[in-house]
Amino acid sequence: GRVCGFLTNTQVIFTAHGWTFSGGYYKPKLTFYKILEIFLGLLTKKIICVSQYDMEIALKIMSFFKNKLITIHNGISDINDNLIKKRFLASELKIIMVTRFSWPKRPDILIETVADLCNENYNLSLDLYGYGNNLDHTKKIITNTKCEKIKYCGILTNPEKILAQYDIYALISDKEGLPIGIIEALRAGLPVIASDVGGCAEEIIDGENGFLIQTNNKEQLKEKLKFLYKNKYLLPEFSKKSRQLYETEFTADKMCKRTFNLYKDVLKENV
Repeated sequence: GRVCGFLTNTQVIFTAHGWTFSGGYYKPKLTFYKILEIFLGLLTKKIICVSQYDMEIALKIMSFFKNKLITIHNGISDINDNLIKKRFLASELKIIMVTRFSWPKRPDILIETVADLCNENYNLSLDLYGYGNNLDHTKKIITNTKCEKIKYCGILTNPEKILAQYDIYALISDKEGLPIGIIEALRAGLPVIASDVGGCAEEIIDGENGFLIQTNNKEQLKEKLKFLYKNKYLLPEFSKKSRQLYETEFTADKMCKRTFNLYKDVLKENV
């Protein structure tokens, strides 16, 4: 697309939903992607980063494109008030993870952690939704735990309709950009537990609307789930903070206004 824009003398605005050169591949492949992004950057008028995390990565590799880079967070449309979390039960902690069952997602860590806590007589439940090439493997992990409180519930096309039925949204992953799933959870007023990767730290204020977990740190995940279970009185305040964060930073209106203003600025430069 960017090459076509250059060949047709059309101004190009590119949005990076995470960088291919930021990890997860062998070094030769990462080097190739870095060279490719630098070359394509020369053909691009503006580059939108969906998180400040991605902006900082880009500045390390492409500092000479500083004036081309801008951060505009992802945003989504609001929902009806009846779909926003209102009440938490004192007797149970219901967890949901909506994901793609393939790398870099790590539902296995969440499943094993919840199973361990259930074996320690914590009243937790975990429902998983999604699809992907590791789905069958994930189902086997669930079966092997022999924990009736952990279930795969199928593909979820309208998460906004059921999120308020849960107490915690979880996203355990090795790599992320700025997850839309977490924004959906914020919109529904859910506390969030997620891996501290990518832009997750811009969606979660640690200790205020949820917790950030070090990558693959099962023990830390277990500690945070225990903490929330033992301190359920904090959940309404976490919920309120999640909703506030959505309203101030992650609405579709804010994203569209910022993006539209960028387009207008680019057009003005070329009048």
